[in-house]
Amino acid sequence: MNKKQILFASIFGNVLEFYDFTLFGIFALSIAKAYFPTTSANGAILQSLSVFGAGFLMRPLGALVFGYIGDKFGRKKALTLSIILMGIPTLLIGIMPTYEQIGLFAPLTIVSCRLIQGLCTGGEYNGAAVFALEHMGTKRAGLTGGLICGSAGLGALAALLVSTLAFLPSMPVWSWRIAFIIGAFGSLYGWYVRRGMLESPIFQKLKNKDGVSEDLPLVTVFKNHKLSVLSTICLGLLDGLLSYVVFVFFQVYLESQLLFSTQVASKYSLIGTIIFTVFSPILGRLSDSYQSPKKYFMHSLIFLSVCAYPLFLFLTPTNHFAIITTIIVISLLAAGIAGPLHAYCQDSFPANSRYSGISFSYSIGISIGGFTPFVYALFMTKKNGPTYMGLYLLLWSLIALFIVMKNKKTRL
Repeated sequence: MNKKQILFASIFGNVLEFYDFTLFGIFALSIAKAYFPTTSANGAILQSLSVFGAGFLMRPLGALVFGYIGDKFGRKKALTLSIILMGIPTLLIGIMPTYEQIGLFAPLTIVSCRLIQGLCTGGEYNGAAVFALEHMGTKRAGLTGGLICGSAGLGALAALLVSTLAFLPSMPVWSWRIAFIIGAFGSLYGWYVRRGMLESPIFQKLKNKDGVSEDLPLVTVFKNHKLSVLSTICLGLLDGLLSYVVFVFFQVYLESQLLFSTQVASKYSLIGTIIFTVFSPILGRLSDSYQSPKKYFMHSLIFLSVCAYPLFLFLTPTNHFAIITTIIVISLLAAGIAGPLHAYCQDSFPANSRYSGISFSYSIGISIGGFTPFVYALFMTKKNGPTYMGLYLLLWSLIALFIVMKNKKTRL
C-alpha cells in the first residue's frame, strides 16, 4: 500500500466505527421506546442518553487494551482487531427484541452492547490517527489529523443520512434497526480492507532497534508526560462536548424542548455535521501554518472562551435564524478543536508509548465530554438552562487553556 491507500484505509475504518457509535445517539428516542419502560417521556430520554454516555466510560479501558496492543505488537494489529469487534454489538442492537418481548434482558443487553462499542472506539479513533500520521510524516500533520477527524464526522453524517430515511413517514417503525445491521456488515468489510495495510514505519523502526518499551507504555507516559496527559484529556473533553452537542444534543433539544418535528430537527443536525466534517481538515491545515500545534491551541482556546457563554442564549422556537447560527458556530468551534488535535497529541508523546498515551488521555476526556448530551438534558429542566450550558463550556475552555499553556513537552 502507498501513503494514499494507507490514509484511505485509516479513514474508511474510522468512518465505519463512528457510524456505528453515533447511531445510538441519533436513535435515542426510538431505543428508549423499545428498551426502557417508563411512564415519563423525559425519563425515557434520560435513560437512553445515559446509556449513550455509558459507552464513553469504556473508552479509557479500550484505550488501555488497544493502546497496549498498538505499542507492543503493532498499530495494524490493534486497528484490525478493533474494527471487527465493533460490528458484533452493532448487529445485536439491530436485531435485539424489545422490552415487551423479553423483559429486563433487553435493556441489559443493549447496555452491554453499548459498553463493547465504547471499548472498541477507545482503541480506534486515536489509533487510526497515530497510524496515519506515522506513515504520512509531520509536514502536514494538522491536515492529516483533520482528515481523520473529518472521517469521524463523515461517519456521523452517514448515520444522520440513514436516519433521515428511517424517519420517513412511509417507513415502518422498526426501520431504525436496518441502520445498525448495515453498520455491522460495513465493519466486516473494513476488517478486510485493513488486513492489507502495511505496519507503521516508525513502529517497525522501534521494533528493529528494540525500542519497544519493556514497561507498560502507559506507566512511562504517566511518569514523564503528566502535562501532556492532562492537556490531551482537556482537549478531548472539549472535543466531545462540542461534537456531541452537534451530533446528538441538538436533535433531542429541538424535538423535546422547541417541539420541532423529527424530520426538521434531523435537517438542523445534518447541517452542523456537514460543517464539522468539511472544516475539520481545513482548520487542521490552518494549524500547520502555526509555529506549533500548541501555539494554535492557545489562540483557539482563547477564542472559544470568548464565544462560550453567549452561544446558547438565543435558542427559541420562533427564532430560526438564531438556531441555525448557533449550530453553525458550535460546529465550527468543534472542528477547530477536533481537526488539529491529532497533530498536537502526536507532538506531545514519544513513539514507544504514543498509542497508549494519546488513546488513554483522549478517551478520559471524550468520556467526560460524551456525557454532555445527558448533562445538557438536565440543564433543560432548569429555568436558566441555556445560561448553564454556556457557563459549563466556558469553564472547561479556561481549564484547557491553562494546562495547554503549562505543557512544556510540546514545541512552542
